[in-house]
Amino acid sequence: MFKSLALSLMGRIWSHLRHDQTDRELIIHVTTGDRKRAGTDANVWLILYDENEQATDSIKLNRTLKNDHERGATCTFFACSGNGFGHPIKAEFWRDSFGLGHNWFLERIEVEDKIHGSQHIFPVHRWVRPERHYIIYEYDCCLPQEDEHQEQRRTELKEYRRLYQYDQHFEDGPVQIKQLPEDEQFTDDYKWDIVKCKGRFLLDTKLIRWTTDKWESICDLKKVYKFNLGEPACLEYWNEDRWFGLQRVQGVNPVLIRLCTQIPDHFGVTSDMVEPFLEDISLEQAIESKKIFIVDLEILKGIECKDNRVLCSPLALFYLNKHKELMPIAIQLFQEKGHDNPTIVKEWDD
Repeated sequence: MFKSLALSLMGRIWSHLRHDQTDRELIIHVTTGDRKRAGTDANVWLILYDENEQATDSIKLNRTLKNDHERGATCTFFACSGNGFGHPIKAEFWRDSFGLGHNWFLERIEVEDKIHGSQHIFPVHRWVRPERHYIIYEYDCCLPQEDEHQEQRRTELKEYRRLYQYDQHFEDGPVQIKQLPEDEQFTDDYKWDIVKCKGRFLLDTKLIRWTTDKWESICDLKKVYKFNLGEPACLEYWNEDRWFGLQRVQGVNPVLIRLCTQIPDHFGVTSDMVEPFLEDISLEQAIESKKIFIVDLEILKGIECKDNRVLCSPLALFYLNKHKELMPIAIQLFQEKGHDNPTIVKEWDD
């Protein structure tokens, strides 16, 4: 009998050691969105897949006697990866319709692998319907034609088109959404925050006016930030050509820049003016090589401003250099070229 117990104990120890060599623990963080009725009482399951399509067992994302998946909350779960499981690159999840409040807006799923020291993020940002299996890849970013789950995409697009319908209130005017979904409207908490901050904003506005009534230089703007708002880190790069180019594609209006196939007649740019900046190729060659880009703000022409101020309607030319940097090479402040409206080229450094 003693021998039998010893063999049984050795077997358990060997099994445990073997489990440690082949399995590892994954830490799963599930974040519910901060929206109206985003939390759920439903039962939730998850399956993770590695790069070789090896799958974990179904992982139930509910803890006994815990109120999981509440609005704005992040819940943590622990699971075993399974034998020889690699890096998780795909997540499959679903829920049932258990409970009175079973609606669920899932923000994201994060998977920590302590053994490999890696973290894998699966952004979801959507309402999860009951009994529907969702497939999300790590970082979940691909072109529509490259999506491996076309049926899932078509189903969601159909729902979005039903939910987001637009209306145009006057001819040639901007379209507006007919009715904003309730969960995307400001909550009472946000509305109260706005009311609380209103007085402070009014004081800040007066403070800015006391600091500088009119901004005539970058130093005036720096005073406002330093005294009231705190300087943004990018302020020190404002006058760099590379930063100026980055703002054309990463700023608030990235759709304004377009490929230049021909220099407009009203843009006073000549080959001699800009070729010193084109890395030993001609302007014509640069255009043919699709290295020249333009921003034309003709839409601003003729707009009246307060206090008889003048609003520019500029054009700007950019060159994509061999380092894949978008560099400004010429700017004209107004649409009509002439002696009183010169085309300005960047300074040339030998």
